[in-house]
Amino acid sequence: MGVSLPFFAKLRVGAGAFLALAVMMLVGEGSLIPCALIAALFHELGHYAAVRLCGAEIRSVFVGFTGATMEYYGGTVGYGGEVAIALAGPVASLALAVIASFIGREFALEVATELAGLSFVLCVFNLVPIRALDGGRALGAALSRFFPIAAARVMLVLSAILTLTLLAVGAYLALTAFNVTLLGTAVVLALMVIRER
Repeated sequence: MGVSLPFFAKLRVGAGAFLALAVMMLVGEGSLIPCALIAALFHELGHYAAVRLCGAEIRSVFVGFTGATMEYYGGTVGYGGEVAIALAGPVASLALAVIASFIGREFALEVATELAGLSFVLCVFNLVPIRALDGGRALGAALSRFFPIAAARVMLVLSAILTLTLLAVGAYLALTAFNVTLLGTAVVLALMVIRER
């Protein structure tokens, strides 16, 4: 059976995570960082729950600029399990958005409304079918099931097109609204797509 490592021994934090935190500290207000961390944690807990429901074990968790990546092994993770694990994070984010929105509305808590908005954005953004995001992993697993030879090429082309689109929209927002958040994220995604090809 083996010895299970404590969670902190499986966790690696990259420089990108600290860069993302620094950017949030520069551009955010008081509650942005705690809300973003709660939204991200809840999202990752969705993935974790799905991994465990598939009977798999977590090998490691890497936290970088665009979020966390879990490596897992064992269990009954087939194509359907891969899709479920990939989509579990956005589902958890959507659930948190609905709950936080209700709390914010019923109790007039602005911080809950902010958490709801961040969770919803995290859900929607992660559903974009770029290979480095949850939507891309889910679509890639589904395509691999039915079109094993073409799936990798289709995902690479789709990821490149969507990343270029995000870069263009991010550049536009940077020039017109002085907001570089999407541009920075798109640059990181572009580097990830280039590295994966």
